[in-house]
Amino acid sequence: MNKAILGFLDLFGALFERFGVDYVQLRAIVDVKLTMDNRRTRTTLGGKEQKESSWGFQRQLLIILVLSSGLSALIIFFDAPLAVYAAIASYLLVIIVMILVTDFSQVILDASDGAIVLTRPVGDRTFFTARFVHAAVYLLQLTLAGMLPSLIVTAFTHVLLAAIVLLIASLLTAALGVLFTTVLYLLIIRFASADKMQSIVNSIQIVVVFTIMGGYQIVLRMVDLQELAASAEVIPFAWWHFFLPPLWVGYVMEAVIKGAFSYVALTSAILLLAGPLAAVWAISSGLVKNFGAQLNSMDSAPQKVSAPKVKKLKRDLAELLSPIFTRTATERGIFEMVWKIIARDRKFKLRVYPSLAYFAIIGPITVFNGSGSVTSFEQFIAMTRDNDFTKFLMIYFTALIMASVSQNVVFSDQYKASWVYRIAPLAAPGEVLSGKMWALYAKFMLPVYLFLALVISYVWGVGGLVDLAFGALVGLVFQEVEMLATQNALPFSREFTKNSGGQFLVMLVLMIFIGIVGWMHWALSKTPYLVAILIPFLAGLVWFLNKEVRKLGWDKIKG
Repeated sequence: MNKAILGFLDLFGALFERFGVDYVQLRAIVDVKLTMDNRRTRTTLGGKEQKESSWGFQRQLLIILVLSSGLSALIIFFDAPLAVYAAIASYLLVIIVMILVTDFSQVILDASDGAIVLTRPVGDRTFFTARFVHAAVYLLQLTLAGMLPSLIVTAFTHVLLAAIVLLIASLLTAALGVLFTTVLYLLIIRFASADKMQSIVNSIQIVVVFTIMGGYQIVLRMVDLQELAASAEVIPFAWWHFFLPPLWVGYVMEAVIKGAFSYVALTSAILLLAGPLAAVWAISSGLVKNFGAQLNSMDSAPQKVSAPKVKKLKRDLAELLSPIFTRTATERGIFEMVWKIIARDRKFKLRVYPSLAYFAIIGPITVFNGSGSVTSFEQFIAMTRDNDFTKFLMIYFTALIMASVSQNVVFSDQYKASWVYRIAPLAAPGEVLSGKMWALYAKFMLPVYLFLALVISYVWGVGGLVDLAFGALVGLVFQEVEMLATQNALPFSREFTKNSGGQFLVMLVLMIFIGIVGWMHWALSKTPYLVAILIPFLAGLVWFLNKEVRKLGWDKIKG
């Protein structure tokens, strides 16, 4: 596979040289990166190296392919090329942008290989282009997986030329998203200081996720398929259509399929071609100057140290909360360590915060789905209050937040330093697991539950807080049972790789379990006072299970 990719890359060797890139160096770097992707290993606490499975990426491609197959049905059922292909291009852009804000920034902004590459006579332009090509190969496979069903249906429904044009337009659209996101990152690197850039990138990612996912879900709920079938065949042109890349694809495909060539279709085709070229020009014109040095300064940015002042020592929030949630000195130390590392680790934020933003968008949409017919806020509150099951959806949906954070807290770039767990005078590693659980619960879940307490009190009254307390205790029981029943990884003890798959299946199983438990809670709430009576028993179960978790030995630790 790598030979085929490099062979295809060789076709553009002269073009790379024309833009000032040393193609021989670029090819060598990309070859090593692709090889390392297939040979990536993980060193465990026991000193053994385990081969990472490459099936995680294949599963991701398969999921995208299946989801894209459903979207391609629009081509069959609606004779409206402009609207249909604009929707397909929008879907492609959503996939690309979601990947850009999660994986792509870690590839482009990773300084771990600088110690090897930058000590050789490799220019900044070649260094950056190698990273970009490496990421583009990954994104190209996802683009083809997302568009393959639509390409096949287009070829059979219309003509082969239309499928070829759609392939070219899709690749240009994906390239446009990649290139302009790259320009944005390079501008940040160029003009922002190293210490500020870390927070800027994280903020941009969260804003992009909110905008893309929020807009995507809202627009889907604004579309009436019956109206689309009746009236979307002719969409009145507006000047602002030229600012929406998906509509460029729609106008081009309409011209090819319907033969409706016009200045709008011609302008859209020019924009599709000119957009990526403009981004390439912006990148090669000077944005990558000193890229390597600026990248190294980002990860090694010195913290500003102010002059020492004589003042009263203050305890931070982690130190104030740790005695409340923990019982032993080891638990307390792990609680504070986990709290402080996840607050400072840039790459942890890059992995986790966008997914939290995703939950913040999908959560309310899932919970309040079906309330689109309301005309006032009072009517919305009354409808929500009448639908008592909405309260339980709100309570149990938050369990996904804890699951997402728990899955990522075990990863770290300095995972080999986890040998300290083995030599530390730990009575049992279960205390580390308990301290980690309480730190994540206090940092991420406690604020969410406080917010839900305000919402539930306003909508359902103070009595609804009983259900919230019950749901919070159930979440703790689930975390503790999971630690007792499965093999566990210690905090920051494993290497994060692109192929660290399997999380999708875990989340799917968790969502099914949450649905079942939420339904059982709703059924119990039909008996007066039963939920309130069960809360002390649940609290006692949490206390008992936590004692058992603290006793876990090394046989329950992975590696």
